[in-house]
Amino acid sequence: MPRLNTISLRTLLTARSNLPLRPDDRMEHVLLRFRVPFDAAATSKNAAQLMQGNLVFWFLKGQLDSLELTAPHGPSDLINWCGFDWVQDRDRLLHWCQAQGIPLALVLEEGESQLWQSPSGALLSVHEGKLWNVTLDLFTPESRPRAGSAPRRGAPQ
Repeated sequence: MPRLNTISLRTLLTARSNLPLRPDDRMEHVLLRFRVPFDAAATSKNAAQLMQGNLVFWFLKGQLDSLELTAPHGPSDLINWCGFDWVQDRDRLLHWCQAQGIPLALVLEEGESQLWQSPSGALLSVHEGKLWNVTLDLFTPESRPRAGSAPRRGAPQ
């Protein structure tokens, strides 16, 4: 099976159903589909992750649950950044979305923290004007704020 080129940032933010992922994907399916080295970790009895650059695939009970782009890590070559510069402009992702015509809705604001939602259901977490992460709960009809949308205690950031 040839390596999948990339996941488009625009698709991740606008069209969850067009992502090259399936609800029955298990870890071995993702490894075969992307064919690149990943860092892997078991984070609890039922949760595990595969990480490549700033892209993290989260698995619950062996099945793909969500994906996350984490701010502190360098850009993954599995993401087609669609002209967005993750290294230089990461904290300007909200502005990039606006310029690209991707509407964002403010879901939650507490003090210096904001949680924005894109049309795909992806949640963009911003703290003190800096992007913390982008999380997409892959296979539920409505994404909801959950552990993946905020900084995870004890998880590598």
